[in-house]
Amino acid sequence: MVSEIPISQGELPFGRARECPCCGETMSQRLLDTSYFRCGRCGALASATDSAGYESDYYFHSAAAENGQRRRGALQWRWVQRLAREYPHGIDLAPRRTAVEFGCSRGYFVETCLGHGLDIRGFDVSEVAIASARARGLGASCVRRDLSDHSDDAEIEPVSLVFAWELLEHFDDPAVLLNTARRTLRLGGWLIGSTPNGQSSWIRLLGSSWHGFGIPQYHRTYLNPTALRQVFERNKFGDIVTLTCVDWRDAHLLKHTATELTKKAFGTSHIGMRAAVALTVGPFEKAAELASGRVGGLNGDTLLFAARRIA
Repeated sequence: MVSEIPISQGELPFGRARECPCCGETMSQRLLDTSYFRCGRCGALASATDSAGYESDYYFHSAAAENGQRRRGALQWRWVQRLAREYPHGIDLAPRRTAVEFGCSRGYFVETCLGHGLDIRGFDVSEVAIASARARGLGASCVRRDLSDHSDDAEIEPVSLVFAWELLEHFDDPAVLLNTARRTLRLGGWLIGSTPNGQSSWIRLLGSSWHGFGIPQYHRTYLNPTALRQVFERNKFGDIVTLTCVDWRDAHLLKHTATELTKKAFGTSHIGMRAAVALTVGPFEKAAELASGRVGGLNGDTLLFAARRIA
């Protein structure tokens, strides 16, 4: 568990007393040994570190990372289907439905959607990522665009679906993304995506060494189901559903958990000790993640969401 201390408004490192972007409460609880503050009302977490630009170094370039992104594109489609099943009448994913992905990176999810017949375009701020997508033949489907720049909004025909995977956390105010999504969606259209879960069970286990606290210059805001619902409702989205899960085949969380537990238990990060701890805790971690969102008290690292534009 991460310890918290109360602070006065004058101590807030935001240049002024900052309101929580989700519920409007003043951010006034600092998480010890992290660069984040917690809202006392809705539990949203906000970074106090200056933001950094998304230069090419932010993106992974190794072949292993490319393969992981390809697998994740397929996983995200299964997440879409899982979210669609949560609604009495589902979400229409029929071929030729128009869609946009914000933060498309190298375009692997766009590629997956094209394979399922969606008429989709992808936007990303990184020239490096878009160049990679175009090199694989996605030049007509993936383009560079800064979501905070609305000068091109009039050129975009409203679509039925907007996808935003692991993107909300990159905004100091998630409303910036939600307003762009609302302008991009036709009335009744769906915003579907994911964001790291600020109420993850792994935060309780790892405390300030949770991997999500390691990049406050990029991850600006962590939401939980309560905070996400509030910011969505404030920005004219309804029929909101949230689920928590993780890609249990991704070894990143296991490696990080094993490393931190080894340090705490044995005061070392020796590879042999890390491997032994990983073999011990791995089965329990995978079982817990598979049960997250289905068993009370277990909350996965990934928060899935779907919401309809209602105004």
